Amino acid sequence: SALTELYLQHNQLTDITPLSRLSSLKELDLRNNQLTNVSSLISLLRNNKAVMQLVAKEFYILGGNEINVKDNPLKTPPMEVIEQGREAVLRYFEQLDEETIEYLYEAKLTLVGEGGAGKTSLQKRLLKKNAALPKTEERTRGIAVEQWRFKRKRNSFVVHVWDFGGQDVYYPVHRFFLTEQCVFVLVASTRTAEGHNFAYWIPTIYQFGGDSAIVLVQNCFDGNRQSWADIKTLLEYHDFNIVRTKTPAFYSINLPNGNEGLEELKEVLEHQISHLDHIGKPIFASWKKVRETIANILHEKPCMSYHAFSEFCRKIAPNGFEQDIDVATFTRYMHQLGILLWYHNYDELKDWVILSPKWAMDAVYTLIDDSATQNGIIAAADLRRLWSATCYEGSREVLRHLLARFKIAFPKKRPQGDYIIPTRLELMPNNMEWKTDQACLAIEYHFDFMPKALVNQLSADLSSFILHDEQDVWVNAVNFTMTAPLGEASAQVVEEALVKKRISIKTRGNDARALLLRIMEGLNDILKDYRGVKPAIKVVCRCHKCSNSSRPIMWDYIEELLSWRKDGDSVRCNASREDFLIDNLLYQAALPIPWRESENMLKPSSDKKKVGTKIVSLNLNSPSIFISYAKEDLEHLQTLKK
Repeated sequence: SALTELYLQHNQLTDITPLSRLSSLKELDLRNNQLTNVSSLISLLRNNKAVMQLVAKEFYILGGNEINVKDNPLKTPPMEVIEQGREAVLRYFEQLDEETIEYLYEAKLTLVGEGGAGKTSLQKRLLKKNAALPKTEERTRGIAVEQWRFKRKRNSFVVHVWDFGGQDVYYPVHRFFLTEQCVFVLVASTRTAEGHNFAYWIPTIYQFGGDSAIVLVQNCFDGNRQSWADIKTLLEYHDFNIVRTKTPAFYSINLPNGNEGLEELKEVLEHQISHLDHIGKPIFASWKKVRETIANILHEKPCMSYHAFSEFCRKIAPNGFEQDIDVATFTRYMHQLGILLWYHNYDELKDWVILSPKWAMDAVYTLIDDSATQNGIIAAADLRRLWSATCYEGSREVLRHLLARFKIAFPKKRPQGDYIIPTRLELMPNNMEWKTDQACLAIEYHFDFMPKALVNQLSADLSSFILHDEQDVWVNAVNFTMTAPLGEASAQVVEEALVKKRISIKTRGNDARALLLRIMEGLNDILKDYRGVKPAIKVVCRCHKCSNSSRPIMWDYIEELLSWRKDGDSVRCNASREDFLIDNLLYQAALPIPWRESENMLKPSSDKKKVGTKIVSLNLNSPSIFISYAKEDLEHLQTLKK
């Protein structure tokens, strides 16, 4: 009982009841076992000697007083509750003693793929095997959701089948609605040999769908089958949870030909759905009662304030929602399953609960599809017209916040009330693109996989720096202007996605570096939302030969500049044979410069000498700042003052 630390990871444990007697434990590592129930540890969580809490973390970020249960097939409590913290877990166990337990057999099946791939046909035949198939020219506009019911092992499943419109104009919205805890079906047609866009869909599902299974479906147009060579590279990445129960790793269907392949596909889908993490997990009877009531009223009340929702829960099941944390835990759990939307982390959205995610999607797609918004501008009058239906009454402000928060649209400066949807704007004309010159700071982000509409999101995020709403924003580019202490600076950001998959950033002006830094911060914040996306940052040479060149020399920040900096101070441009100080390049590109103890970092760059070559020391054009708390640095301070 005096043991304070115990590490039992990777042991295939299924029962940990004896551990409840270790009252002095301060750290318990149970990662990677086979635990489904950890209720026997409640005595440790309630122990007054140490405030223990359940966590699910990687080992290297563990702290004290924690019981780490990461990578276990937990059902009691659900991982969704553990993620909400100690108070939610303790309250869960209290309710476990008080309430009847029910089980949830409800899931989400999401059909994705390019427009015309056959997603709507598959949705219809999943529900009814002899349903009429849509005509070739018909397209899903936005989203269509239908319910598919089936029985498996005496359990009745309700599956919400989401059919996403695949047109590229919808791509920026996908990140908003693709969720974890569901099964994805990626449909592609053999009508064409190419254009399936697997390199977009599969990484995008991985980023926003977590570890959700991806079932590949080949829709055999006119009975034509293909080998799909363009999928082979993606199949090599096992991070992508593609279902590989057969070779080749896709399921062929030909629905017009007597539903050929449909039964085999349905069996695979039912199996994947029945093995979702949340299926069969115990939930409180009060939770299930409220969930069923939501399903009955969401068409009438698709959105309500969090306060009204709390009262609604207490009215339906008063004993199950006595405390505020009961409502919060339930609402977050339903959000994580994709049943409703509650963005509790965002101040402008936390006071609202969207009971019908489809309602929110329809509101957004309505704006994108309307003929009046095809130029990328939503006039205030059009916004009122498009959201004039009764279902939007009292909730229009929430929808505006959604547009802004998820960077789908942003308000114009003038006239007030108008919005810009970057995805509906035109491409920037070639003659508007800046040329690289010696007065211009330039870097590029290069991607193996580049998410769609990054520059659109950047335009929305930094819209306060857009000087002219209708002259400085395009679907693939944006101009920024900033007034700073050192003077005005301007920038141009251009996205190239078809061939090179890169974003170029160019800034000029008295405080060009400050604006470059602000743009990079904004872009990096956006990229944090994309799992596994790590671009290479390239610093563009500004020598007399590379300036105005269509193919300037570039240096990779990590692989080249930081690596070479370990052995020397400068780098040579192969075009002009000019040498540049690496630290100057990094400073001007607003990139971190690691400390080197072996050198005097305060020594002026003009003192550096190199025999037989020309060192180019760029004008940093920025004030020097020295911060220290050590008396030993007084000598350095005097040097800096000189």
